[in-house]
Amino acid sequence: MRGKGYTPVGSDQRVHVKNKSSFLYPDLSVVCGQPKFLEAKKPDTLLNPVFLAEVLSASTQDKDRGEKFMLYRQIPSLRHYLLLSSEAVHAELYSLDERGRWVLTEIRELSAMLDLEALGCQLPLAAVYEGVTLAADAPEELPAA
Repeated sequence: MRGKGYTPVGSDQRVHVKNKSSFLYPDLSVVCGQPKFLEAKKPDTLLNPVFLAEVLSASTQDKDRGEKFMLYRQIPSLRHYLLLSSEAVHAELYSLDERGRWVLTEIRELSAMLDLEALGCQLPLAAVYEGVTLAADAPEELPAA
């Protein structure tokens, strides 16, 4: 995305949800061009993300796949929604196609590429998981004596 006019924004940036007068905090947002905010003088609520990502955990995965995705789909600028497992190499990439349908691409191979067409790039899944200790790979704790 470097040099292509995209700006990644971390998890402290809230995103406005159109049909509710509310907001959500995705783990990662990407904006194309200039970020637009709900209030120009108070840039705390982003209006125009093109890409959103959530890292799934046992406690958040149902909400991230269900309610949050339903709300995110109402953002007119959104083109990609990525869900990443924290327990295993597993990516679920939802992309909006030219007919307005959300198409799922599910990837479980580190050697695979995530095709982020709306961002004009491909992202190696290995780069996404680089340096990450997955819950499934974490050493088990010994029981207390």
